[in-house]
Amino acid sequence: MSNLPWTFQIPLKKNSKSSRSSSAGSAPKKRNKSNSDQSASSGMSGEWDSEKKEQFMDQIIALGYKAANLDEMAQKLGLNKRQLINQLTTGRNNFRSMAVAAVKGG
Repeated sequence: MSNLPWTFQIPLKKNSKSSRSSSAGSAPKKRNKSNSDQSASSGMSGEWDSEKKEQFMDQIIALGYKAANLDEMAQKLGLNKRQLINQLTTGRNNFRSMAVAAVKGG
């Protein structure tokens, strides 16, 4: 198992019929939405195009970058924090732009 700070274990709870049948304290059931429900509620097409792929990858990188402990990561990689930041910023020819371009298909 990894010693990374963001690893964690989720405690497992046993499923039993008695806990499912009582409504007190139980989580509401999830409703499965069909593709037409999802696209109708968001007002967007359910199809992936290159622009959506690009926006999605850019958002994922931005969120991961904000959540990452760059000091620790830099130390483990033998780099400095500025080098990592340079690879994650927008508007440069770096890992981020290459990942976004690869997903976009270009």
